[in-house]
Amino acid sequence: AGLHSTETGSPEMVMELAYRLAVSEREEIREIRDGLVVLITPVVEPERGGTLVAIADGGRLVVDGGIVRHVGRGGGEEVRTPGSELRAKVLRPDHPLAYGYEEETSVFRGNDPIWTIGERYRDRVVVQLGTKEVEDWDARDARLDRGEAADPTGEARPDDFGIETGRDGDEPDEGDEEAGGLVLSGGIEGAEEVDGEPAILDLPVGEGRVVLFSFNPLHRYLNLSDFRFATNAILHWDDMPAAE
Repeated sequence: AGLHSTETGSPEMVMELAYRLAVSEREEIREIRDGLVVLITPVVEPERGGTLVAIADGGRLVVDGGIVRHVGRGGGEEVRTPGSELRAKVLRPDHPLAYGYEEETSVFRGNDPIWTIGERYRDRVVVQLGTKEVEDWDARDARLDRGEAADPTGEARPDDFGIETGRDGDEPDEGDEEAGGLVLSGGIEGAEEVDGEPAILDLPVGEGRVVLFSFNPLHRYLNLSDFRFATNAILHWDDMPAAE
């Protein structure tokens, strides 16, 4: 199952097939049980060790299925990156997944899910979309301990402490420098929902881990510059740094 990495239908069908073979009393199912030995080897169990690589839409299986924690869906219907080359930033240059890449690089993204992760776990982001500076939990705590505000011209704000305020402000226009700086080729809608979000996550799970991509590094043999991310995940699956 899962011949095409971004298609989730086949592995989902295997789980349904296993259930039907176990409980159904339909005649054709009983004949299978009576006449065949069915072996289904689970591969989506990183808790027991090994590395599961989930690419683009394939990540829905591990995120929506609860295999990984602290990861959610971002963006929304207003976010579109219909085959666009986006700026990206390597946050962990010493990580095996980033071998061979400069700090500032780019990735090719279709209309794939946007993943989000809490500030406490920003250290699990290996590569992010865009070059926006995103403050992690430890950096924010250190800044607040020093009495510094996120905006040097103002005071510490409620949202510095995780309180949603819905404050007013001008949203960046898709054509302005802030939004346009994200796109190298193609187009984007909802740039502010994309900039700074994870492109590649390394997520420890039990004795193993999940490598979660928010794009497809093997898109129809088009984005050769992204292939190394995929081969790094395969070649160095057992060389990932231990979770702290």
